Amino acid sequence: MNFANEVEEWERETTEKKIKLTELKSRKEIIGVLDRIVFSSPKSGYCVLKIDHKNPAMLITAVGYMSSPQEGSEYKFKGSWKEHPKYGEQFQIEEFELLLPTNKTGITKYLENTIFGVGPVKARLIVDELGVNALDQIKADPGILEQFNFISEYQINQVRDDLTHNSAQADFIASICRRGVTPRLASRIWVTYLTRKIAPDEIQKKIEENPYILIDDIDRIGFLTADKIARTVRIDKNSSFRIQAAIKHILKEATNEGHVYLPFAAIAKRTKKLLDIIIEDMTIAVMVKKMADDMELLNREENDVYLKELHKAENQLADQLKMLLEAEDDLKASDNIINYEQKVQEIEYAPEQIEALKKAIENKVSIITGGPGTGKTTVIRSICNIYHRNLPENEIYLASPTGKAAKRMEESTGREAMTIHRLLRYNPNIEAFTFGYDDPLPGPGLLIVDEFSMCDLLLARDLFAAVEQDLKVVLVGDVDQLPSVGPGSVLRDMINSDTIPVTRLKYNYRQANGSVVARMANEMTEGIVPELKDDGDFKYTKVLADDIAEQETLSLIKQLVANGKTVMDFQILSPMRKGKSGVNNLNEKIRDIVNPKNDKKPELGSYRLSDKVMVIQNDYQKGVFNGNIGKVVAIEKNNLFVDILDNDDPEPVIFKAEELDLLQLAYATTIHKSQGSEFPIVIMALTKSHFIMLKRNLLYTGMTRAKDKLILVTDPWAVRKAVKDNKVEKRYSKLAEKLKRGV
Repeated sequence: MNFANEVEEWERETTEKKIKLTELKSRKEIIGVLDRIVFSSPKSGYCVLKIDHKNPAMLITAVGYMSSPQEGSEYKFKGSWKEHPKYGEQFQIEEFELLLPTNKTGITKYLENTIFGVGPVKARLIVDELGVNALDQIKADPGILEQFNFISEYQINQVRDDLTHNSAQADFIASICRRGVTPRLASRIWVTYLTRKIAPDEIQKKIEENPYILIDDIDRIGFLTADKIARTVRIDKNSSFRIQAAIKHILKEATNEGHVYLPFAAIAKRTKKLLDIIIEDMTIAVMVKKMADDMELLNREENDVYLKELHKAENQLADQLKMLLEAEDDLKASDNIINYEQKVQEIEYAPEQIEALKKAIENKVSIITGGPGTGKTTVIRSICNIYHRNLPENEIYLASPTGKAAKRMEESTGREAMTIHRLLRYNPNIEAFTFGYDDPLPGPGLLIVDEFSMCDLLLARDLFAAVEQDLKVVLVGDVDQLPSVGPGSVLRDMINSDTIPVTRLKYNYRQANGSVVARMANEMTEGIVPELKDDGDFKYTKVLADDIAEQETLSLIKQLVANGKTVMDFQILSPMRKGKSGVNNLNEKIRDIVNPKNDKKPELGSYRLSDKVMVIQNDYQKGVFNGNIGKVVAIEKNNLFVDILDNDDPEPVIFKAEELDLLQLAYATTIHKSQGSEFPIVIMALTKSHFIMLKRNLLYTGMTRAKDKLILVTDPWAVRKAVKDNKVEKRYSKLAEKLKRGV
């Protein structure tokens, strides 16, 4: 064959292959032998497979969720074709079925692969005796294998389990996916229950009896998903399962709003709305009583209803604080001690700073609160120096809820500081802290906790569980900031209890280093609307509409990038996720500027190399926490490698493909999510479209995130609205009350 004929033949084969592939891509169902497992996650069931398709003959890449895929086995897959930007055409598996072989050769091979210790000779003997329907007979009655003296009871169980597992798994996933559950979630449910030693044929039965068990059993399944499944299996809308699940869901949702409990009236109102049925308050009350009487889910204090864990935590924290407040302390803060420290620091304390020092030194528990430029850092450093000078043998612990705040403490004091989780030595293997009630922090000593306004009820409880009376505790925070993301308003409650010595520091121009932003923030706490003009570390861009705010923000970013700034040098903040100047839109638009799509740049899910990302859920196994910011530094083998800023571990954190919902893009983020962080440059967008969110503490929190420069892209009306609205949203909590009267 000459060269021209070879080219013609190659072109013909290529054309035929394209035609066959085009025809194959129109199919929603393919049948083939699993040639090779490229990737398989035992935890999530996600896998990447190479399927040997016979007609037309070609290897197909299939991706989806199925546990225990078997190389060499034949499957029927249902799904759809997708174009992956890097790996090309892939078949997305939605349902699958293991096809048992129907000829003697295939059955013999199956028995060889399935029964440990059975080779081709013994497998052939079984097939010769039972015939071509051997597997159907074994599936119906595995005991039929007892007639073969070379087959043990263990081996019989092997083949029975394999046949049952694959058949039950395929039936379950097909069935539950038809009820609106994604294949990924179906696989996670299957794997979770198998891990808990629930028989494969019992899994579907268990869910059909009470789908609401999924809420507690499976991570990230909530009431709405369970309720959708319940409707497909015809669970009655008035079922006690459904009502109880709704009540628990409502209380969990309330914690996301910062509440520790809800009054019964609020529960009744929310339950009726969620269930969308006519139901009497008395019926809901009976359900609440039952759940409380069982002592598994709820606790009640008169008409107030708690999730059990939060009720226990609130009482425990109040008990620990009362125990510390009742202890005596011999250390006194004389004028000589304080004057000596002023000379060492070469500084003149403000009257409030002297008050804070005295209360911190002389009391077992004290609180220091104040905004930027009030000298909190100076006071922390001075407390450490005075304490160490007088009690050099004692411990000094410095901690904060976030790594960034801990790093700032360390830089300002010259002493080791760490996150609260690291201080208490969180052990991911037992999902608990090493230090606690049974093993308190070694004393005697001093514990200073900065950014304490970020501590929610549960973290505060865990912290004080590790504190005995031989430790002196100083809590430092800014009560004018937004409260913690989690349940409770711990710092505010402690201050309002009037049981703990409190010092409120005032703005000090000299110690604020001339910061205009610090001055403006402190004026806002007095209800003064700041003058909007460029000055020092403050820059103002006036906008009157949401789309203009978007354009101005993107223009500012282009200028920063042109001036050599990286995405880690600036942070965009917005009150809301939706809208033109909202987080979701800005993240995509900013990424197009600073990290555009590139065929040579690897991607995984919705993330690409060099993306700026934020952790949105605590993962103690990985040592990452809600609000951590990092950068994607590598993507390899379905793994995302993220360099987390200010992490205790310098090594990148690995996020698998099925764990990407722990992250979100972080070029822009909400002001709530920025708590505890500090950025060299902050660009904050505020417009009339953010009306519902415009509160003083939100604007104050956003402004005080700026370390070197704040650029406010705003409508002046929005600033006035925020400053004048100083209403702090009520959080249902009884910590202050319990500190006053005893638990």
